[in-house]
Amino acid sequence: MENRIPALNRITNLIGGKGLTVESVSIAGTEAKGITRMTFVTEGAGETVEQTLKQIDKLVDVIQVLDFTTTDFVMREMALIKIHQRKNDLKDLANAVNLLNGKIINVSNKTITVEITGTPENIKSAVNLLNDYGIKEVTRSGCIAVKTESSKTIKQRRVK
Repeated sequence: MENRIPALNRITNLIGGKGLTVESVSIAGTEAKGITRMTFVTEGAGETVEQTLKQIDKLVDVIQVLDFTTTDFVMREMALIKIHQRKNDLKDLANAVNLLNGKIINVSNKTITVEITGTPENIKSAVNLLNDYGIKEVTRSGCIAVKTESSKTIKQRRVK
């Protein structure tokens, strides 16, 4: 979509007005100047979703609408998880983060911040595992996705 504030408002109002549940939203610039990509993960009746996509596609600022339901794609999300610092847990925590393919990105006297990137299921599993270490705060980016061009890519399916 074109990078204009009214466009974002129109799209979110349209989705909310149709009674769709928005599970995730990610909005960021693209490789093209003035163009923003919005990625929504929604849940709702197939007919309602299809009708909503058609209405979004008709909006003036919208350039293209893609529905990844029936195509191969990769999807990722990032979480930053702040954990209470307990010196005796540091080595175990580092091992757990390594098992999750995560990174420790900040260490202070009071907290350790961990970055986890993966599917929404990976993020949920990581949060469940790291709960034992005393999570103070979790923030998630929202899902991003891209259609794959090759059948050699590991396939992802829409989150249910």
